[in-house]
Amino acid sequence: MSVPVDEHDQALLEAVVRGEAYQGALQRYAHGNGSSDGVARTLLREARFWHQRQALRAALHALRSYENGNASPDLAKAIADICEIELKGGAT
Repeated sequence: MSVPVDEHDQALLEAVVRGEAYQGALQRYAHGNGSSDGVARTLLREARFWHQRQALRAALHALRSYENGNASPDLAKAIADICEIELKGGAT
């Protein structure tokens, strides 16, 4: 499944990939002092904000909807559930 990436998300993704933690994991792997598992774990840890950003964006849209007079208990529950999952450390 492909997730659309807007220009802000693309910039964040590039920052993660160019970040010291991920680059360090790649260098350790390339020099035989790391593992592909270590690279993957570092990328996932560094990219954790990606899901948090999606949850925040969903909450923003819901709040803007309420601001404009729309009421939706189902939307509120869905967004609260997403935020709760992210606050607990993400889906397993």
